[in-house]
Amino acid sequence: MLMIDLLKEFEFDLKIRNYSKQTISTYNYNVIQFVNYLNEQHQITDIEDISSLHVKKFIQYHLQIGNKASYINTIIKSLRSFYVYLVQEEYISFNILSKIKLLKEDKTIIKTFTDQEVSKMIESYDFKNFLNARNKVIVAMFADTGIRMSELINLQSDFVHDTTMNIFGKGAKWRFVPISLILKKYMIRYERIKQSYFINKRLEHANYFLSRSGRPITGVQIENIVRKAGRDADVRQE
Repeated sequence: MLMIDLLKEFEFDLKIRNYSKQTISTYNYNVIQFVNYLNEQHQITDIEDISSLHVKKFIQYHLQIGNKASYINTIIKSLRSFYVYLVQEEYISFNILSKIKLLKEDKTIIKTFTDQEVSKMIESYDFKNFLNARNKVIVAMFADTGIRMSELINLQSDFVHDTTMNIFGKGAKWRFVPISLILKKYMIRYERIKQSYFINKRLEHANYFLSRSGRPITGVQIENIVRKAGRDADVRQE
């Protein structure tokens, strides 16, 4: 059978198993890379014609073009899941990925910000307008709660309470996250400015953090907000 047809089945199976959209998108993209490589470099489209040697050459190709081990390992993991599905559905009898090992990754030392640097980043924004107030609370919320970017993006106004927030996070699980007194003070002020800013606008989204047009804020926007805070506060750049 054609690889591309089996990939469509695999993607549908992931949806049934309630995988996140992000995970499905990652798996799909990585497997398509392999499909395209086989077609362009080896003129192979049928699942039965693929061997472990082709997988190794695919990995070697990514190494040659300079991709990091961590990125390549993500691809290998996606292919492993795909091939597990193919064996389970009896499209193939042997999993050629079973003997393909992950690459050794370089250890990355993450340098965290000091309390003083975090404070300077928060203070780089003020409450003079809606965007500044929103950005200030975003930076403060990351520092105070440690929630993930996706959780912050999907935070709904109804999920925010006096002392806690309901967070729908990884593994499709809910958890309660406490709100400190200083963060709550910032949030109350932001909510008042937000209400005034959108008073004559019809909002179609109930996200706690919105763009100036009333749409959910994006990951790229958040990255720019945090990056600007770091730059304006003159924190470490390494």
